[in-house]
Amino acid sequence: MSSALLLALGVASVYDWRFRRIPNWLTFSMIFAGLFLQTFSDGPDGFKNSILGLCLGLFLLYIPFLLGGVGGGDVKLLGALGAFLGPFSLVHVFLASAVIGGIFSLMEIARKKVWRQTCESLKHRLLYLALQQKFASESEVAFSKNPVSIPYAISITLGTLYVYFTGGNL
Repeated sequence: MSSALLLALGVASVYDWRFRRIPNWLTFSMIFAGLFLQTFSDGPDGFKNSILGLCLGLFLLYIPFLLGGVGGGDVKLLGALGAFLGPFSLVHVFLASAVIGGIFSLMEIARKKVWRQTCESLKHRLLYLALQQKFASESEVAFSKNPVSIPYAISITLGTLYVYFTGGNL
């Protein structure tokens, strides 16, 4: 794994932990670096692989973003990671990150003791989607004054490290 990629994921995790946002300068720098490095190392096939990874990364978190589960920075971060890794490795990272993020979310829900509010909010979001055939805005389904929020960049970083250290091709 590239040390530049690892450094960028670390910076994204710190920003997300401290400020609950990931700066655009970081995600766009990662996208351009991934496109450049893939193209430089593998030529036109590397560029194509990088573009496919970028698009897949954006696509995989788009629905969770619309449902309010992740922020826009998380979507762009996974896209940037796809630009570095390509679509095949990205799928493994995405799945590992989803499991890790789910565990973090359940721990945070338990810590804040907001099981009922979380289930009500999810129920209302799904009902709104079924009846209105569009995604609800935050104001249309806000139930809790103390919403659960986790820095998902940490889950993406840990998912990437998990795949790398368990033998994934990164």
